[in-house]
Amino acid sequence: MLRQFLSNAWVYSTDSIIRGFSLKNFGEGTIIAANEEAGIALLTFKHHLGDNKSVLPDGNQSGIEYLEKNNFHNFLRAPRMVLGDQVEWKPEGIFSRAGGFYG
Repeated sequence: MLRQFLSNAWVYSTDSIIRGFSLKNFGEGTIIAANEEAGIALLTFKHHLGDNKSVLPDGNQSGIEYLEKNNFHNFLRAPRMVLGDQVEWKPEGIFSRAGGFYG
């Protein structure tokens, strides 16, 4: 499924290790990162290109603070929906979701 979005992908790496990635054309321009440095760098690049929207979970405080410091505003809140068993996830690594319609 993701292969079709790789031609417009961005990768953040240090010491030849991928620390984060962004798929510009996947939904709302998803950004997943292993650490804050990678996430903020990719988020900065995304918005530098003119994208003016990112959706972050409440658990990503560093990403939210970065956006607020750069004059972005919270305009919508929605709960995270789960069907079935809770899945372990790391909201601090999501700097822009793909979309609410991917499950």
